[in-house]
Parts: sequence; structure tokens; C-alpha cells
Amino acid sequence: VFIARETGWMRRAVLFIVAASLFTNLIVRTYGWIVALSPRGVVNSALMQAGIVEAPLRLMFNEFGVVTGLAQIMLPIFILVVAVSLSTIPRTLEDAVEVCGAGPVRTFLKVTLPLSLPGLVNGSLLVFVLSISNFITPDFLGGGRVLMVGSLIYQLVSRTLNYPFAAAVGVAMLAVALLMVAALMLAWALLRRLRAPRGVA
Repeated sequence: VFIARETGWMRRAVLFIVAASLFTNLIVRTYGWIVALSPRGVVNSALMQAGIVEAPLRLMFNEFGVVTGLAQIMLPIFILVVAVSLSTIPRTLEDAVEVCGAGPVRTFLKVTLPLSLPGLVNGSLLVFVLSISNFITPDFLGGGRVLMVGSLIYQLVSRTLNYPFAAAVGVAMLAVALLMVAALMLAWALLRRLRAPRGVA
């Protein structure tokens, strides 16, 4: 909301901070998380020096490491997609609701959130498709112990040379992505039809 509504240098600064990670190669960012989450990395060192933990936490080669890495990679994309959707919402609608006595929370829940649903859906779908096809982050931060669709296809092609099975998995992944798109488009069309005034086609 801040990116969509704010103007001037503050908006440009926040946009730069959000998009800065996109300027760095995916492998470089993944290696950065390896340095941060390793037993002697930045996170464990800070926790041990602060006395919060006595032994290093296992932050890598498990689901936590993979989810953390993917979240950092996909979050800027999601934020930018949602910010574009929010920027199309007229500010006068929010001002009108506030004039009627609604507070910031009620204005967000009743006006901003419903009108930003297309951006939320598009951002979620884009993040989902990019996440299931990602194999670098799960392979590096998961250590081969966290198997995702993208990493499975990579292992089938590069290690076992099972090209037919890899192709079948790839087609299945594409079919799931297309079904997700179709389901979301159908749900959105039904929602718009239910919200439309009676007598309007």
C-alpha cells in the first residue's frame, strides 16, 4: 500500500530496496543464504553471541532453509505485482469511506483488500509457478533432502538420465499450473458475477 500510495523520493527508495535483490543472480542470492544459515553463519553466530542458543541451530538442508530462500526470492516479485494492482485503485474511494467514518483498518478490509484481489491472485499464481519450477534453491539449501518438482526434474535429467520420466513430470507440472490458472479464472469470474447487481450481464 505504501508503494502504491506514496509519492516522491520515499516511494522510489522503497521500490529500489524491494527490487534490489532482483538485480542479483539467483545463484548468488542462494549462496548468500548458505553463508547466513550455515552452522557458523551470521544467524547462528548472532544467536549464540546473544546467549539465545547454546549450540548452532539446524537452519539448512531442511524445509526451513528452502522456504526461507524461496520466500526471499519470490517476495519482491509478489510485492511489485500487488503494488501495480493497488495503484489502479482510485484514492477517492478510500477517502469517501473515511469521510463516512470508517477507520484505516475498516477502509482496508472493505475497500482496498477487495479491490486488490486481482493483484493478490495474479501475484500468488506467479509465485506458485516460479516456485514449483525452481530447482537451484531447493537443491542448494535443501541439500538433496527436500524434493520439489523442479529439483526432481533436474535430478532425473542430470543424474539418472531418465529423460522420459523427466518429460512426464514436466508435462504434469505444466498441467497442474494450467489447471490452477483455469480454476482461479473461473473462481474470479463467478465471484464477479455474484457481486454484479441484478439485471446486469
